[in-house]
Amino acid sequence: MKTFIRKILWKFGYDLQKTENSGGSARLAYDLAQITQPTILLDVGANEGQSALEYLDFFPNSKIISFEPLSSAHLIMSQKSKAYPSWTVYPRTAIGDVPGSTEINISNNSVSSSLFEMRAAHTAVSPSSITTSKERTSIIRLDDAMEEYSKNERYFLKIDTQGFELNVLRGAEKILDQVVAIQVELSWTELYAGQPLALEVMQWLIDKGFHPLGFAPGLREKSRNSLLQMDGFFIKRIIALEELVGNTIG
Repeated sequence: MKTFIRKILWKFGYDLQKTENSGGSARLAYDLAQITQPTILLDVGANEGQSALEYLDFFPNSKIISFEPLSSAHLIMSQKSKAYPSWTVYPRTAIGDVPGSTEINISNNSVSSSLFEMRAAHTAVSPSSITTSKERTSIIRLDDAMEEYSKNERYFLKIDTQGFELNVLRGAEKILDQVVAIQVELSWTELYAGQPLALEVMQWLIDKGFHPLGFAPGLREKSRNSLLQMDGFFIKRIIALEELVGNTIG
């Protein structure tokens, strides 16, 4: 019911949010879906399927393919997906640019788990994110995972991989022609050792022909009200230009 009400409000330019939540990721994802009409949502870093469950309402005519390297989260998500014919959970693996295997650092809250080691700056603002264990996982390229799918598919690529976002993108260059929209987590501070920061990831996307549609704030350092992470939403530039021309003519 809540999602239904929000979708009606969105059509009139409003949103329904808790007062302490200044986000807007769901609304921007909805807007991107309406503009680009993807046929498949690629949910990279899906954790237990939180985003997929929400996006099943936003992408009624699309399939969802979720990727997750944590064994515990992957198991939970696989159970959830059984109730939705359009939702596929890919065999457990990390997504990156160099195939192989590695260890993933498992955080206490699960969602902050990363292939990179966590910096103190992260645990300082989110103590529940502390690393508690590790496990091995395979790594594959998104290009390889999507080889069996039609070249006519239109992909919405959502990436939430705790610092590994640029690695995911570099492993998806063959399918970028089919990617019409991208949602990616961006960091302004090095929360994971060696991770590319927001400007580097954004410049890579711009160079590949994507245009920013909007940004939604995420993790903050509250004592100084400093933004540490945000979600960036990008649309293929040619689609953005077509939308602009269409609105101008209309």
